[in-house]
Amino acid sequence: MASEAVAPVGSKVWLWVRRVAVGLAGVLLLLVLAGAVYEFFARRSAASAYPPPGRLVDIGGRRIHLDCRGSGAPVVVLESGLDVNGSLAWYKVHDALAQKTRTCAYDRAGIMWSDPSNGVRDGDHVARDLHAALTAADIGGPLVLVGHSLGGPYIMNYTRQFGAAVKGLVFVDASHPDQLEKLVSPGKEKMKVELPVTIRALSALAWAGLPRVLSGVLSPEEDSAVTPARNAYTPTSLPRMIDELDSLEITLRQAGTFRTLGDRPLVVLSGAKPY
Repeated sequence: MASEAVAPVGSKVWLWVRRVAVGLAGVLLLLVLAGAVYEFFARRSAASAYPPPGRLVDIGGRRIHLDCRGSGAPVVVLESGLDVNGSLAWYKVHDALAQKTRTCAYDRAGIMWSDPSNGVRDGDHVARDLHAALTAADIGGPLVLVGHSLGGPYIMNYTRQFGAAVKGLVFVDASHPDQLEKLVSPGKEKMKVELPVTIRALSALAWAGLPRVLSGVLSPEEDSAVTPARNAYTPTSLPRMIDELDSLEITLRQAGTFRTLGDRPLVVLSGAKPY
């Protein structure tokens, strides 16, 4: 009787490894597809569940969300820092300020309700977007600009380009144009501001729903009235926030060319001890 051929043990192991790898790849593909479908419908749902509280102003093929409340002059314009909150960053003070005078918060390009821009997101372009939005909304001034964190250099760039209407500035824990050179570690020429690789990876996978699923993990300490709306738009806001971060050095350098504020009143607010 002829003996049966017996496959080598190594071949059997390799066969099972291939089967497991193919199975895992199939499961991963299904998860990615499910995530992409989930993200597609979640974005459509966000638009209806959390409509913009202000108006979408056309600035020439793109729309900027501008949320103006109250009445009177001067008009206070609130410029948020480097984050995904946009106009929602001011929710604790927006209505209180609007009781005194007209107060406008807005979303920079690609943040929250504003349409994205394909251009560079440095300080000059941010200022031009804001000026175009204010002009389209028939807000000519006088203006008092309030900038938080990176919003400080942004309002400096605005004043440098469109300063005729700017009558005062308020810096709220604002970034400084020279901070990268002055806040350096020993042996370094310049401070480097970088996002963790995981955040950039989440941004790249926004289309697959991962940032939306992990929104609570990204900001576990925050639970406010605006958190649901912010989380609903985080997947689309996060890549644009990273664009602004990548232009940080250019933005600070642009703001640093503006050193004379003239006779404009200037207020600096800080919630922490200075370095």
